[in-house]
Amino acid sequence: MKRRGFTLIELLVVVAIIALLIAILLPSLGKARELSNRSVCAANLRGTAQSLNVYAADNSDAYPIISKGGGSYDLTGLGNPKTTSDLAINEMYANAGTGSVSQNMWILVLAGQVAPKQFQCKSDPRTLASGSATINNQYVPWFNDGTVKSLDSLSYSFAWPWTASSIGGWWRNATDASLPLMSDMAPKNGSGNPAAKNNQWQDRLSNSFTHQRDGQNVGYGDAHAEFARNPAIGQSNDNIWCGTGNGPGNGGTPPTNSTTTPNIGGGGAPGAWDIVMVPIADGTNGYTRQ
Repeated sequence: MKRRGFTLIELLVVVAIIALLIAILLPSLGKARELSNRSVCAANLRGTAQSLNVYAADNSDAYPIISKGGGSYDLTGLGNPKTTSDLAINEMYANAGTGSVSQNMWILVLAGQVAPKQFQCKSDPRTLASGSATINNQYVPWFNDGTVKSLDSLSYSFAWPWTASSIGGWWRNATDASLPLMSDMAPKNGSGNPAAKNNQWQDRLSNSFTHQRDGQNVGYGDAHAEFARNPAIGQSNDNIWCGTGNGPGNGGTPPTNSTTTPNIGGGGAPGAWDIVMVPIADGTNGYTRQ
């Protein structure tokens, strides 16, 4: 028998069916991709937390830190690239009082324990800088491309490790499993440096923007990571986005007295935690880090 071709109506019906199937499948594919990114993100935090503990095992139980100041949020970077990782680290230590949590974490990169891309989440909506430990055979002392000091290659926030005049007793591996060390990027809200959410978790907007406001991955002191549906996850449901008393988000300064520091490792009244994650990013204005 002679085979006839498809009519125009039949072709339109087929096209409509295909379009309908694509419309049905795309959200599922997008959700599957997000769940995969979420798992990779958690693996990044687990790996970084493990590296923190490896570093501490070789450095008197202390996590990497470059300053005993704690009164500065200086994010301007340090000098020019150095020819060896040791020189870069020594320059950081020599500039006490100008450090940031980001520079603390860069020490892990210079020590060869983690790669810069481990600090990048695939679900981060901001375009990420390349980030490299070496530029033209020189070691850079910052999360940048060798020319511009930038936080754009960071997708994560880290616990503020200082009191007003010393390193907090919690910034060491002699802690318990409930100590949050790092998380998805903390959301900015209000004024101050850094600004953060109110003490009480309120709604989805109180979550990090990285994973569609569903929650945030958090890495802990015992090197495990989990996805938390809200930021009230510290001891006594401490909100990791903000401080109390004189903490960040409520006065714009780091913790300054014993009542606002964790009791782990000394310092602070029992149960008085104030773990605060920095840097932060504005979820409505280009996701700019600060």
